Amino acid sequence: MADYVFGGQNNSAKVIDEFDWSRTSLGPIETWPISLRTVVDMMLASQFPQAVVWGPELITIHNDAFVPILGDKASAIGRSFRDVWAEAWSLIGPIAERAYAGESTFIENYPLLIDRHGYEEQTYFTFCYSPLKGDDGKIVGMIDTVVETTETVLGQQRLRESEQRFRAFTAATNDMIFRMSSDLKEMQQLDGRRLSTPLDQPSIDWRNEYLLPDDMPQIEAVIAKAIADKKPFEFEHRVRRKERTVGFMLSRAVPVLDGDGEVTEWFGAATDITDRKTTEQLQGVINREMSHRLKNTLAMVQAIAVQTLRPVQDREPVEALEKRIQALSSAHDILFDRYWQTAPIKSLIASTLQRLVPSERLDAEGPDIQIGPKGALSLSLVLHELATNAVKYGALSNDVGRVKLSWHVDNLGEEKHFRFIWKECDGPPVKPPSQKGFGSKLIRMGLIGTGGVETSYEADGFRAEMTAGLHQIQHTE
Repeated sequence: MADYVFGGQNNSAKVIDEFDWSRTSLGPIETWPISLRTVVDMMLASQFPQAVVWGPELITIHNDAFVPILGDKASAIGRSFRDVWAEAWSLIGPIAERAYAGESTFIENYPLLIDRHGYEEQTYFTFCYSPLKGDDGKIVGMIDTVVETTETVLGQQRLRESEQRFRAFTAATNDMIFRMSSDLKEMQQLDGRRLSTPLDQPSIDWRNEYLLPDDMPQIEAVIAKAIADKKPFEFEHRVRRKERTVGFMLSRAVPVLDGDGEVTEWFGAATDITDRKTTEQLQGVINREMSHRLKNTLAMVQAIAVQTLRPVQDREPVEALEKRIQALSSAHDILFDRYWQTAPIKSLIASTLQRLVPSERLDAEGPDIQIGPKGALSLSLVLHELATNAVKYGALSNDVGRVKLSWHVDNLGEEKHFRFIWKECDGPPVKPPSQKGFGSKLIRMGLIGTGGVETSYEADGFRAEMTAGLHQIQHTE
């Protein structure tokens, strides 16, 4: 054991104390020059990864912080620095030579292909090779102060690649991509298509430059709710365009939350829907004109029927025909509002029954599913006949009777079925009609004109249950 001991202040110090230095050109520790012992003592006290390289044989002495850099390599203490880093010596050897020649070198994120775990890996280091002088003032070694930056460099590379992909995405998309401050007041980044808006660059005053004053209250309410809920939002709104016209956009944004669940910023996209809105507006004009003409046609049919049937003494069938035409007209109105595609069942029920069933005597419950044109027309006629019968003979013929409507979708095997129930209660006693006219036939035809109807005249009121395939009543052609 050497007389001079580095005090066992850490594991590397203990290894250095116990190492047989007599087998190296440095000789036993007690023969080391003061300059070497001093720099080794300072290195061992450092928390920064360092290695002292001494003498022409480049004998290595390092501290504890240097050990992770070595990985699974054999212990470097007492070995040649050249042998320790043999796989990279063609790159770092000339730098070490310059240090031995008196030239310090500092390099950041230097790429090295090294083998420290049984395989080659790309690594990056920031290090400084500084000359060390002996007791006689001549340069006899160097100190390597180093930190591995592999994860930092690879992370920066991944970030750059991610940014490149993002730039490619924004270049390919027709959307405007934006990044906003946590309060959605400051636009911090603007990419993608500019949508012919006044904004070519991010703007703090984007709301005044971008939005219309009349729309601000509604937009402010949407934004306030999104900030309070910390959830994504989406809404359609008008927007100023460069050519002093007004366009439409669909804006969507999602919050970025920190570890405490607080919003740090928002990322979003805005899609130009001006063409769609223009088409919808034009289609609305066309639909209103078609609806107007159809109403005129139905009114003409109704007038012709009234005039033709004027000699008929029994006015009840004539009045029934008029009301059926009115029911068809109401159904057409709703379908035209939806571009003759589908009609919401709740709107259809309300429109058909509003003239016949007081709202306080009607209970309606079920999902607001969409009904196709054929289903909508059939259901409106059926509802009209059921309500007419209820007013004449059933629950609505007194002051306390009620009508309960319910509907739902059943999963029967692979096909979904729509089930619709009309139930009357608190009315007078009911019984099957002695004669079945056209109204009864309409009811028996059901939701799509193919039946699927069960009726019963129960003690507490009339009941009708109708079923049809969901796809059949939603069919749009």
